[in-house]
Amino acid sequence: MYEIPNEQKYPLHHIRPRFKNDIESVLGFVSFGVATIGEKEKKQFDSELNVYLREYPGNFLRAEKTIDNWRTEISSLFAFFYVENGVSHPTQLAIDTANNSNLQLLFRRFISTFQYPGGHLTTNAISMCIKKGVKFHPGRLISSILLYAHTTTPEHAYLTAKELCSCVFNDLNVTCGREPVDSIFSRLKHNREIDIQYDTGSDIIRYARDILDYMVLGNILESADGFYTVNQSSIGIIKLLAESEHFFKGYTNTTNPKEIDALRPEWFKYAVNTGIEFNKQPVPTMVTSVTSAKPKTKVLVSTQDIGERGESLVFGHEQIYLKNQGCEHIIHLIKRIPSHFAVGYDIKSLTTMEDDKFIEVKTTISTKPMAFNRIHLTTNEYRVAESHRENYYIYRLQIEGDAKKLFIINDPVGKYKKGELKMIPRDGADFMFQDCIGEYVELLECSS
Repeated sequence: MYEIPNEQKYPLHHIRPRFKNDIESVLGFVSFGVATIGEKEKKQFDSELNVYLREYPGNFLRAEKTIDNWRTEISSLFAFFYVENGVSHPTQLAIDTANNSNLQLLFRRFISTFQYPGGHLTTNAISMCIKKGVKFHPGRLISSILLYAHTTTPEHAYLTAKELCSCVFNDLNVTCGREPVDSIFSRLKHNREIDIQYDTGSDIIRYARDILDYMVLGNILESADGFYTVNQSSIGIIKLLAESEHFFKGYTNTTNPKEIDALRPEWFKYAVNTGIEFNKQPVPTMVTSVTSAKPKTKVLVSTQDIGERGESLVFGHEQIYLKNQGCEHIIHLIKRIPSHFAVGYDIKSLTTMEDDKFIEVKTTISTKPMAFNRIHLTTNEYRVAESHRENYYIYRLQIEGDAKKLFIINDPVGKYKKGELKMIPRDGADFMFQDCIGEYVELLECSS
C-alpha cells in the first residue's frame, strides 16, 4: 500500500456541490437567475435566488437548508456572485454564461484559476494552507504531468483519481511546489510498474476526481474506465494551462482570519477576471455547403468559436432542407451574416414559399443532455424579432458530444405577447419557454 510520510501528508479538500451529477444543467439554469436578479442587498439577493432555485426540477420540496447550500456552493466554488459591503454582485462570468450558454468555456475558466489556497475554501482551511506553505494549481500540474508523459513515455500518458489523490493532492512535497514534474511522473510510472496499491477507502479521492471531471467538462481531458487522458483536439488548451503563471497571491502573507475574510471580494474578482483568455485564441474558419463533406470536429474554444460552429451547422441544415423540398433554385439566396454587422440575426434564409426567414442561432455545448429552455436575446436581437415577428426564428442548437438536438421557435415576441412564454427584460430579454411553443426537428447534415 502506498504511504506518504506523516510529515509531508496534508490532504486537500474543497466544496463538493450536491448537484455535481447534473452540474451543467444546474449552472446553466442558475446563471440566468443570478444575472436577472442583479446587484442587490445580500439578504434580498439571497431570498430571490432561493425562490429561483426552487424552480429547478426536483427542488420544490427540498429543505431550505439544502437550497441555502446550493446558493453557497454556486457562489464559493464557481464564483457566480460575491458579497462586498453587504451587497451581492453577479460576476461577469455568470452573466456571460447566461448570455452565451458556453458551459465548456465556463469550466475552462474555472480550471484556469482554481487553486489552493483559494476563496472557495473556508477561512480556517485557507489559513491552514498558508501555514503549511501550500501553493498549488491543480489544472496546471495535471496538464504539465500529462504533457511530460506524452513526450517521454506516451503509453503512460494518463492519470487516475486514486493516484492523483495519493501522489499529488495529499503530498505537501507536491502541493508546496518542492517536487518537479519529472520527479512526480517518475514516481507515478514506477508505482504502475510495480503495481502498487492505493488507499481508495477515504472520501479524499473524490476531490482529485472532481478536478479531473471538471477538466473533462471543459473538453480538456477525456475519460474512460477511470483513466483520464488528454483530449487531442484540445492539446493547445493543455499547453496554455501548463505554461500559465496565473496565481492569486493575496493569501500568501497572512493567516489572520479577519484579513483573510477581507480578501474574499478580491478573490472572486480574480477568479472571474483573470486566468487564461480562452476567448482570444485563434478561431478556425469553417464553411458548410450542400456539396461539402461533413465538417470535422474542431477545437471549440471561445463563445465565438461555438457560435460559428452552430451557425455553420444551421446554414447547412437550411441548404439541405430546401434541396430536399425541391427548392434548389433559391439555395443561393441563403446568407450567413457576419457578426460585426450586428443586424439582429445570424442567417437569412427562406421558406419553401420563398418568404424571408431571419434566423438567430443559439448554440450550447455540453457533455450530456441538459435542460435548455432559457435563451437570451440582446437588445438589438429583440428589436429585430419584434420588427419581423412571424419571419423571425430562434434555432436553439444543443450539441452533446456527437449528438445534436435542434429546437425551433418562430415569432418569440408574438408568443410572449400571447402569454405563451415568459420574458424578463435584461440588456435585451431572457425568454423562458416550454417545448410546446416550438418544435424539435432533425438537424440535417451532409454525409461524409
